[in-house]
Amino acid sequence: MVKILACSVLLAPVCAVAMGVEVEKLADALVSALDPDQRARITNQLTEFGPAAIGPLAQVVQKHLGDPDEAAWQAAYSAIQSIIVRNRDAPDLDDSILQNPLPFTRNSVFAGIDCVWIPAGWSVYGTDIVSPNFDQFKTKLRRLWLDGYWISRTEITRGQIKEAGVELKPVGAPPGVSLSDDYPAYGLNGTPEIAAKYCNWLDDKVRRAGLRATLPTNAEWEKAARGTDGRIYPWGNSYRRAFGVTTKEFIGGYHPVCHGYFAGILKLRRCGSWAIDTSPFGVKDMMGNVAELTLEEESEVRRALKAPFVSDARLVRGCGFEDCLQEAMVAYHLWGSPVGFRVALTPLNAKDRDGKAGVKE
Repeated sequence: MVKILACSVLLAPVCAVAMGVEVEKLADALVSALDPDQRARITNQLTEFGPAAIGPLAQVVQKHLGDPDEAAWQAAYSAIQSIIVRNRDAPDLDDSILQNPLPFTRNSVFAGIDCVWIPAGWSVYGTDIVSPNFDQFKTKLRRLWLDGYWISRTEITRGQIKEAGVELKPVGAPPGVSLSDDYPAYGLNGTPEIAAKYCNWLDDKVRRAGLRATLPTNAEWEKAARGTDGRIYPWGNSYRRAFGVTTKEFIGGYHPVCHGYFAGILKLRRCGSWAIDTSPFGVKDMMGNVAELTLEEESEVRRALKAPFVSDARLVRGCGFEDCLQEAMVAYHLWGSPVGFRVALTPLNAKDRDGKAGVKE
């Protein structure tokens, strides 16, 4: 049985180092353990360390995601999920994962759009974490390989839509908000049509740079939102870190006004202005502002859903500022409102995607 160190304030830094070393040893032992019972025992030991174990375990996940045998990353990620579930309200839930290095990326501007490069590689997709009310909206946990691509740092703005000459249908502004050009372009039924027109306009602009412009796929959207360490929100694993200064500025978790689990920010903001809503790659507004369209109209979630849901409704990713009683996890595919979009730019030349031919998920 692991002995959790009790530290005085003066010895806290020393204890933290000792605990980190012990967690790393257990994480390595978890990877090398062949017997399922042994892995279960080590997982239980790691769970006893609580949030301090998430950072080292996340590094194990990233290191072994590409292994031919998936047992190592799956065991480490199973331990992470157990710790998250047992420590949802812990104030230090994200402390150790925030000490890990951020993934490599770079920035560029195409046709006036600030874009972030998402490098080729494996990432965690889906979740095993159970949600009593929204379990039907999640995808199964697995790893995915994606070649490199660009994605817009924020949702496409009203000003960018106007620049493209695309008509933006009038929408009612939320109370106290004046919709200037740096707010997200959003609507309801007309959004897919606006998104298609804008992507066509942008595609003509970026072809000369060797790129193709589309909406992001579900996999591209989710990797950009959660990075490669499997976190369940863009900012980490703690919904509490998304609290704003008032109960009307909040992402994720139990919301007292809604009397349930709430997803979006109850206040529409200028694109990119909600600092906490930033992914490890530096992509913003993945959970707040407006829900977002993806390229696929079909998904495993939509196919699995049954009545009373509207059969022809299109699932979206992320959450809208009017959404309530929903989970904010990035693995979820939801019906959200209001709906906007961001864009993905894919290199036309396969060599520019820094991928590996023949890699399969």
